[in-house]
Amino acid sequence: MRPKWIARALLSRRWPESLKSTKRRWTTFFGSPQRSAPESAFRERKRISAMHWPNERKVEELIAFYGDPVLHSSVDPGWERENIVDLAPPYAMRYSWGPPVTRLRFHRKCRDAFGEALLAIKRLYGSQKNIEAHRLHLTGGSLMVRLMRGSTKRWSIHSYGAALDIDPEHNPFPSKWRPGFIPLEAARAFQDCGLIWRGAEGDCDPMHFQASTR
Repeated sequence: MRPKWIARALLSRRWPESLKSTKRRWTTFFGSPQRSAPESAFRERKRISAMHWPNERKVEELIAFYGDPVLHSSVDPGWERENIVDLAPPYAMRYSWGPPVTRLRFHRKCRDAFGEALLAIKRLYGSQKNIEAHRLHLTGGSLMVRLMRGSTKRWSIHSYGAALDIDPEHNPFPSKWRPGFIPLEAARAFQDCGLIWRGAEGDCDPMHFQASTR
């Protein structure tokens, strides 16, 4: 090939058929050079944000999506084995009553959304000291089988492993969000990852984030 032809091809980004197959083989083995890790991560976040969560008021939707977690008022061990996975927090966390958190337990269908949200918190606040200054290292837990407050037959979204409480002591239920509660920018970080904040639009549970619509 002549040097001038090579220069024209590079400038126009046109590839002759003889080189297209070589380019395809190279991509197969080594991956596309035009695809960066940040772009890939952004696409993954968009996928998570586009997830259609079931409606918390429709038990049949919840069970169709997450399965039935309850057996005799405790977690069904078969359901738990098939559906619940661990998430190691990306920064140091502890339960609001004291013990350190070594793992959070979520349903496999929403674990990545919660993982992305906690990573977003880490990126947003930068240091452990800053995270703790905003009390975002405190949690009331994720998976726990219990009835919804005020209900005698509807199970909490926590029962499905599809919810996380942040700093419950300073974001009590039932309360509307006000200054001094969880920072709005932190709540938006969870929302940007496709999760529902129960402190939005005048709702009364500002500690609570869930993978279920209302």
